[in-house]
Amino acid sequence: MTEISTADRLDPNGYIEEIRRVLKGFGLGEKTYVPLYRFIPLIEPLSPFIRLIKDIGFPIVIVPFHEIVKHGLVDDIVYYGINRVLGYEGYVLLSSIMPDEMLNDETFNLFLEVAIRGGFYGVIGWDMPVYADVSLDESWSNLVISIDKTLEFARSGINTIPLAKGVNREQIETGLDTYVKAGFKTIALHVSDYIYAYRSDPLARRLFYIFLRELYKRFENILLVGISSPYNIRKVMRRYPRKMFYAGRGWYISGLKGLAYTSYRTIDLEKKSIVCSCQSCQNKPLTFSEDTYNIIRHNLYMVNNIFHGISPDIEVLDIVLQGRTLVLSDIHIGLPHSRVRDAERLIVKLRPDNIVFLGDIIDFDNRQYPNENTAIFEAINIVNPRVFAGVRGEAEDTRRLYSVLDNAVGIGFESNYQAPYLLGFITLYKYYRVIKPQLTAYLPDNTRAVFIHGHQIKGPHTVKWLRKELGVEWIFHGHTHRFHIDNREKIVNTGCWLEEEWERKFNNRVVDSGKAVLIEKDGALTEIDYTDYL
Repeated sequence: MTEISTADRLDPNGYIEEIRRVLKGFGLGEKTYVPLYRFIPLIEPLSPFIRLIKDIGFPIVIVPFHEIVKHGLVDDIVYYGINRVLGYEGYVLLSSIMPDEMLNDETFNLFLEVAIRGGFYGVIGWDMPVYADVSLDESWSNLVISIDKTLEFARSGINTIPLAKGVNREQIETGLDTYVKAGFKTIALHVSDYIYAYRSDPLARRLFYIFLRELYKRFENILLVGISSPYNIRKVMRRYPRKMFYAGRGWYISGLKGLAYTSYRTIDLEKKSIVCSCQSCQNKPLTFSEDTYNIIRHNLYMVNNIFHGISPDIEVLDIVLQGRTLVLSDIHIGLPHSRVRDAERLIVKLRPDNIVFLGDIIDFDNRQYPNENTAIFEAINIVNPRVFAGVRGEAEDTRRLYSVLDNAVGIGFESNYQAPYLLGFITLYKYYRVIKPQLTAYLPDNTRAVFIHGHQIKGPHTVKWLRKELGVEWIFHGHTHRFHIDNREKIVNTGCWLEEEWERKFNNRVVDSGKAVLIEKDGALTEIDYTDYL
């Protein structure tokens, strides 16, 4: 964004005189009060969330005019009234913030007719493109039109909230002073672009705070349209705790994308899950696999809670496990005595809802990696678990992942790549792109667990530290190749998938092979022995 200086135009006084002429003789009638609420949802005219808005108790909403046109609802609203069409008894404001190509005299006349005959309580004054990417002459001309049309709304007897405009301090102050002289006590500012560019564009940041300072000095009520995330609202509230009201539908747009609000940030539910105590979640987990309605509902409650002093407890976890979860580790694909085929068959036979690998699935220290060893990842595709996650093991130095894959697909002079294993390679690659050193999880019995490989555990002090640091009850790990479930201490070791005779003969150690743990739907733990599934 590039700032436009008034020096770029020799004489803006002609436009200022035109604004004075437009204002001359204007007298604001008695019907000027527009009730505001600390947050006002901006909704589509056929919004499926109107019941939610009523349940939470929002007394006022904003409907964009261009979406009324898009849905072909002009005649219905003029005939039946906006409240009946929405199924909503509260106040409804009509917004003129719309695509620039619609901002013409024909649209203005239709907008005014719909606002009056449709029973809208008020309007947000006429928008015009007063941007930094148009010429200064054009921006001044559009500012005059915006003021003129906004005053025409007020002359028609409809409650009007002017819309602040300007690309430099002179335009901003000229527009605001005009509305003050006209007698307006409440004003709106469309802040979406400023919020979007806030971090990357110094000019956007500067203009945003010029607007806020000048609005704060002149008006009793300031409605910021296009802001709804708790983080951004709190950022403004810290500097301007009074006079500010907020409106937007980021709660809806974010919910559609799987983004969940917390009190101070936004969580991507594709990467994390949350357990929240808000009125919507009620201490139940919220995940990306949820119906987006639940995420949207959560977001709207979180926004409303800001203004009621409510800060729900929110726990951020890596995964939520609902249904049956198979946990296994230490397959060491690539070693000659790996029982990868048996592990693959077990997965297909059990068909669990979720699968968690606890590391050392592939032994990256071994460069011999035949194509058929991707079969276990083919099995993952067949079972298609709701959650497929894992942690990095001691033998899984992902810096060597590319060389292992290159060897597997035969990059070089002689290719041994076989097409049937393509999906297995893709799943393998995705898996190793997202695995972490540890995973925190919500279990079906409402307990929390940490999944780690196990080489990090140096003794009881490590277990104690993990529980205290991560707030978990259960610790699941592998690494030692010995199976163990301790319900009292809440520690689980999942064994391994290496041939026992080989390990005893060549490595001189005893292992528990062909073992895994199944977390049942109720959270109970079941020992899985492959021999039971032969």
